[in-house]
Amino acid sequence: MLKAGIYVDAANVQRCGGWSMRYEVLRKFVMAQDAHVLRANTYIPIDEEKEEQDHEYAIKNQTYRAAVRAAGFKIIPKAVRRYRAADGTETMTANADLDLGIDAVVQARELDYVVIVSGDSDFIRAVQAIQDAGCRVDIVGFHNVSRNLKETADNFISGFVIPGLIPADQNRRRGYFGAIDTTRNFAFVSCFKVFDLHDTEDVYLNGRDLDNAPPNAWMKLKLSHAVVEFEQVENEKGLRAVKASILE
Repeated sequence: MLKAGIYVDAANVQRCGGWSMRYEVLRKFVMAQDAHVLRANTYIPIDEEKEEQDHEYAIKNQTYRAAVRAAGFKIIPKAVRRYRAADGTETMTANADLDLGIDAVVQARELDYVVIVSGDSDFIRAVQAIQDAGCRVDIVGFHNVSRNLKETADNFISGFVIPGLIPADQNRRRGYFGAIDTTRNFAFVSCFKVFDLHDTEDVYLNGRDLDNAPPNAWMKLKLSHAVVEFEQVENEKGLRAVKASILE
């Protein structure tokens, strides 16, 4: 069994469409890769000034952090800093990249498998250093994931296709383009059955049922790990995707 570590860049996740990510599902997903989770860290920005001034905001965020801890994650807080420019414009920062990168590299000495949840290209060098230590590194990201980060990792998985990580609307599924036949205007969408990366099933998609991507764009979308969201129906020929669209 692999010894695993999970490192979540919470600010990037929230900014790129993963604000409703379920931490308990993330942990189960990693465990399903024949892994025992030894480290699970999430780096969360905390606006102490606002929490002191806004009781409702404070309770909401404290409840959220309690749920993350209950899922087995250690919270590394990053205080939000405010900077005011000469024109009066206020900027807020809470960059956790350095802390996450150092922790992952140092702790990887005792691990076999590292999952970094972020799409930030700042982690490319950290990924390479962890790989040099002999670890497999997977990236889980949402929107706006660096192409170079995807290519550097051993594997990239869109958080949108992990079942239950970002719940889809009722009766809808998500997956990647698999086999494509543009001449006959159909493709297959490959979906995880559960959490195992090797346990997938293909769902037939006719181009007429995909509303925002012409067939000549399918291969580019496949290479970029674009996510197809759809309703699934079943007939005598098997599973079929209808009312499909590219998740943007």
